[in-house]
Amino acid sequence: MEEETKQYIENIDSWIKEINQEIAPLKELRNSLAEAHRNIQHNYELIYELKENIENLAEQMKTVSLILATQYKKQCGQDQVIRNLEPLLISLLEIAENGKKIRGPRKESHAVRDY
Repeated sequence: MEEETKQYIENIDSWIKEINQEIAPLKELRNSLAEAHRNIQHNYELIYELKENIENLAEQMKTVSLILATQYKKQCGQDQVIRNLEPLLISLLEIAENGKKIRGPRKESHAVRDY
């Protein structure tokens, strides 16, 4: 009976070791997923920061173009300002508007569970 018990214990130990070997890669996968999650979150933060910077630049471009138009208007006549600056101002305003249209992913869409 002792021999059977000893053999049974060895079998159980063997099975436990085998199960642990099978589970070990899953533990590593969990760590990899957690790191990927952190990286994704960081990337979203960078995207939103860049988006805000682009929007700020667009507003600054609008402001500069209006300041330039005002200064040029003071130096020249109204008609000459319109003829000379209209294409430039339209281009600047279009660029500024396109900068506002740049959209990042929605904040709700990147919700990732913590593992």
